[in-house]
Amino acid sequence: MASFNIERATKILCQELNTGKGYTGFFYLDAKTISTEICSYDKSFYLVPEKPIFLRTENNQIVSLHSNISTFPGAHSRTIDPEMVTYKQHIISNTALIGRDRWEETDKLKRG
Repeated sequence: MASFNIERATKILCQELNTGKGYTGFFYLDAKTISTEICSYDKSFYLVPEKPIFLRTENNQIVSLHSNISTFPGAHSRTIDPEMVTYKQHIISNTALIGRDRWEETDKLKRG
């Protein structure tokens, strides 16, 4: 397996790199889907889908997500002591680039 291969049809633990907060979640890739779920405990957040979203996987690969769609993060609350809130954002992407560093919109790609 090459160092930048992602195991398909497996949820891969990841950390988002956009906010500087390091929210965690799962990246998923198969023949039909590129999706990510990011979770925050106690603080609301929003990753802007119109901009590239960058992830660091558990194997220190960088995933650059482009052409994204998303909803606002949903919240799950517990109102009994101790009160808790968890926020989760689900992102669907059309393009995922995997490598050592971020792929910005200005970077060029070679297709074979």
